[in-house]
Amino acid sequence: MGLRNNYSSGSPWFYYGDGPTSAHLICDIQSNTIQNSPSNTKPAVYFGANVANNITSIGNTFTVASPIKIKAGTNSYLNFNNTIVSGSRINIAQPTLAATPQQSTAPVIEVTSFTGSAIQNAINQAVQQYSGQRPIVHLLPGVYTVSSTIVIPASSDVRLR
Repeated sequence: MGLRNNYSSGSPWFYYGDGPTSAHLICDIQSNTIQNSPSNTKPAVYFGANVANNITSIGNTFTVASPIKIKAGTNSYLNFNNTIVSGSRINIAQPTLAATPQQSTAPVIEVTSFTGSAIQNAINQAVQQYSGQRPIVHLLPGVYTVSSTIVIPASSDVRLR
């Protein structure tokens, strides 16, 4: 599991994992800004499970003195380049999210069966009928039987999704 590039402000926990049935976890906590509320002195991250976990914490910014608590004996923990600052040093404005992309208006060609030849037929149709319009050849989830090489012409603007 990866917890990367997040912003947390005022939550009682950024991550809390505990209990007798917790599954084994390999977790990277990286480049997060985690601001506890001023009255909260609990660690921002707690791993207390009764199974072995491997946790790596890299380049995070915390506002609590002891930001990560790990249950001894069952967990391994690596800590690199984390910083602890006062809450006043953190910009409390939430980051601006990227705008939602516009819905594509490109032509979509559905692959009609789970075969390599059906994929190739859809690609050929896209190239012949929709060249220059960035057509999408849509593959449904599933297992495809492919017995020969599928070719997308080098100069085409076909996209597989």
